[in-house]
Amino acid sequence: MYLLTISYDVMHINAAESKNCVAYFGTCNEDCECCGWEKDKSIRCELRNPFKGTRCHISRNNGEHCEYDRHCKSHKCVDGKCDPVLRPIKDPVLCELNITDADPIKGEVVPPDNGICPCPDPIEATKENALLAIDGDLSTAYVNNYALSSGLQFHADPNAPLYNMTLCSADTCAECDPTCYKLVGYCEEKNLYRDIQEGKISFSKRNECIVIPIKARAYYSQYLVTFPCQRGGFPECSITPATCECANGLKPFEPEPTRKGKCNGLEPVSKTRRSALARRLSQQISYNPRRQVLPPQIQTRINGEHTRITAEDRTTLSFKSAKKVGDITEIVYMVRNVARFDTNFHYAMIQWGGDCCFECYKAYMDTPTNGILDDGDEECHEDCKSQSDLEKLLFSEKDEHLCMQGLQLKNFNINGDKNYFFKVKVHGDVTMEMKPYGMSFGLFGDSILYGDIESPVCHVCGEGGGQQCKDYPLQIAEVSLSARCKDLPRPTKYPFLDYSVTGM
Repeated sequence: MYLLTISYDVMHINAAESKNCVAYFGTCNEDCECCGWEKDKSIRCELRNPFKGTRCHISRNNGEHCEYDRHCKSHKCVDGKCDPVLRPIKDPVLCELNITDADPIKGEVVPPDNGICPCPDPIEATKENALLAIDGDLSTAYVNNYALSSGLQFHADPNAPLYNMTLCSADTCAECDPTCYKLVGYCEEKNLYRDIQEGKISFSKRNECIVIPIKARAYYSQYLVTFPCQRGGFPECSITPATCECANGLKPFEPEPTRKGKCNGLEPVSKTRRSALARRLSQQISYNPRRQVLPPQIQTRINGEHTRITAEDRTTLSFKSAKKVGDITEIVYMVRNVARFDTNFHYAMIQWGGDCCFECYKAYMDTPTNGILDDGDEECHEDCKSQSDLEKLLFSEKDEHLCMQGLQLKNFNINGDKNYFFKVKVHGDVTMEMKPYGMSFGLFGDSILYGDIESPVCHVCGEGGGQQCKDYPLQIAEVSLSARCKDLPRPTKYPFLDYSVTGM
């Protein structure tokens, strides 16, 4: 089992002590807004009257000093002390809080152990990954490769004091289960974090949900749950053979970086010459009657006419995401196409590090246009359907047009003023690094653009073989928070009775 401890209790970020606190019986959204909360823990934000909303109330325990019944949790003050009221104990009616947003919290990579070899810079979890923990679907899981003390930050609306938290295990990978948790509240008014509760978790099966009661009343604008411990027991990392062969029978290779020299009268960009070439291209343009290299903005000549090409009015290629799906890492690139005679996308060439094994990629049209590859996007006609198609798209020799080795991304359906996606599929665990790419655009591919883009880096088939690094992620299927239904604000049919608006 792996364990990492990080405390949020003293994470003060310019704590706004000078801000005015909410006065007694004033409208509040969390406990820390109420005056005197640091000296008198009995003053807190409560919902006692649905029409008046949450307000700062004195709420003392049995035996503590009181002056009125309303100062006591029991609502009974006898001889200056809060007195218990004997009544049958009933289980409260609970409502699940509506978690409206979630963000990933990055932890630490699982440390090397006997037989395991974690990748030093794995792919980081994204907001899209975090939202999978609140989608209500046990078949999807939040995955964080920076496993130890990784977690999630939540915002619930409407909010209420927590009664319990529910954690559900993922449907695969028992080794990825967390074995402990830490719940932290974020006080928005004073911009600081407070520890709420921590403890052990023990999942015994897949898609099991464990309900954790929250002992201390916790009422904050946001909550963070982190997982400092992980079950572990992962399989040992594999040993790559001296000579590799991909599962589809293709021989992997690493593209040579672009080198000095001219192709089609143009000098391709190399890693050591990238900055110098960019400065030279900002002053003049390499030109021949057929092809031009275009920097982000430059006065050039296309089809015999002067025109100014900018990043806003030409086609662009950008990296969107990379995530592991089974044994495949899916890498998404987006083409923002500008459908003009001189700017329409022709094809792009990406490079990589190590010996990557690819499968056929797919192309999609962004419908409706939102810049995100989702289930509603229309799949384009496939240009890569078989191993022989893929083999033709992998250039171990320089492409004669862009003078580069690499994977060619092309699809003849890209011809409108829309976004298009390429989903590139690579076997195994990969990391992402900036590497050169080239793009050809224009009706006849007359214009060429070079740049850098996030690209995969795979293991290397070295002499005598070697260990292939792996990701050892944390996985959690669902996280939910619950409160007593009576503590949640209830909308009224009569706005004139909503005293929380008028401040009465």
